[in-house]
Amino acid sequence: MLCIPSGFVYNTTMEEIKTNERIDDLMWGGLKIIQNPDLFCFGTDSVLLAGFVRTGRGDTIADLGTGSGILAILLGGKNPDSRVYAVEIQAALADMAQRSAALNGLANVTIIRGDLKNAHRLFPRCGIVVSNPPYDKVGSGKTSMNESLRIARQEACATFLDIARAAARLLGDGGCFYFIHRAERFSELIGTLHSVRLTPKTARFIHSKAGEKAKYVLLCAHKNAGEGMEILPPLIVLDDEGNYTKEVKKIYGTEAGHG
Repeated sequence: MLCIPSGFVYNTTMEEIKTNERIDDLMWGGLKIIQNPDLFCFGTDSVLLAGFVRTGRGDTIADLGTGSGILAILLGGKNPDSRVYAVEIQAALADMAQRSAALNGLANVTIIRGDLKNAHRLFPRCGIVVSNPPYDKVGSGKTSMNESLRIARQEACATFLDIARAAARLLGDGGCFYFIHRAERFSELIGTLHSVRLTPKTARFIHSKAGEKAKYVLLCAHKNAGEGMEILPPLIVLDDEGNYTKEVKKIYGTEAGHG
């Protein structure tokens, strides 16, 4: 798959829903998202990452590899005074993300089709960068995937080093890079972050159930920061009966007190 180097902003007018698309309720503040099950659809990991990100009034946020726009929409919707820029290499996903932003009336969210490796040429300097990157190296993981899923799940167009380097270029000193990844790649992730002057400062491991090994890890790294990392208590996704735990329900917005 040829990675597209150029970028352009999609029309902000709302278009009709296209064949095979659906509108899903994000269960927070009336936010909705357009998805196509034939392409990559967001999962729990994106929602958990959005809940991990700490933002302030007026932040400028970049989302590298936005897919159908889930992180950009959640962060832009929850932070109306922020400015969110998101890049996606797949034309169909970038188009859906832009129409989702328009559907929600998020004038503070800009979707650009392009290669995240060029984000420093497409976006202004940001205080926060987020990414839910492809978890698998090329040739690993499932092989029976269509091209859209392969790009989203494997490092076909961007490795983690590419994403970390793009984040470092966008951030000023002290800026924060938030992402989620497979826990089994933790050691590699730490080394890669250090190689581009991003210091891991906060980590939280995600477990499907209590007592099981960690499956994913949430990480926040700061640009040109001193050493020292805080390991937060584990995040347990499911209780013994297979239902979302109270904390995960709060992150999703389905538990009283979220907000």
